[in-house]
Amino acid sequence: MNHLVVFAKEPVAGRVKTRLARTLGEGPATSLYAAFLEDLAAGLGDVRAARSVATHEEEPGPVLERIFAGWTFVPQGEGGLGVRLARVSAHAFSAGASRVVIVGSDAPALSAADVEGAFARLLEAQVSFAPSPDGGYALVGLASPDLAKAFESPIRWSTPHALEDSVEAFSALGARAELLPQIADVDEEEDLGALLAFLESHPGRAPRTLEALKVRAA
Repeated sequence: MNHLVVFAKEPVAGRVKTRLARTLGEGPATSLYAAFLEDLAAGLGDVRAARSVATHEEEPGPVLERIFAGWTFVPQGEGGLGVRLARVSAHAFSAGASRVVIVGSDAPALSAADVEGAFARLLEAQVSFAPSPDGGYALVGLASPDLAKAFESPIRWSTPHALEDSVEAFSALGARAELLPQIADVDEEEDLGALLAFLESHPGRAPRTLEALKVRAA
């Protein structure tokens, strides 16, 4: 069984997209993040897999429950990102998954085809990554529960070295990483221009995010 997990937060001002909020303001950054979530839920709803949302909060908030209606929810729990990734991965495998793909909520252009492609690669590979332009990654897939502990290695999260360090961590466990096509994510205001250009050239992709970006640019 394939299992897709989206890491997400309840879109509350001051708690989401804080780097983006420094320049856009908390309200616009939060509204944009909510649009990301709407597009991800719609775009990934047809993925042939069990689907769950790993919530930053102990319980899902009302916006997450509405947007991801029909998905299951699991708390990420305490600890750094690596600890939380390992925990959520282990939970999905313990629930019967044979392959797990985890995606962040900062890449609204992520499509069902991207995720299906990641699951397909895991039929042969043990781990797959969809890199992001900043040196991190927007998607990671695992084909074995034994690999989840790699996330707890000394990875420099939220830096240009996150993907490099993660590949090395999995390599240390004997797993060769497969790299998928790059997927743009959004952390800073300067990321918005590239995202807008991508969405304008891919009709139908992330329409709520595209509308929000056009309003901002007007």
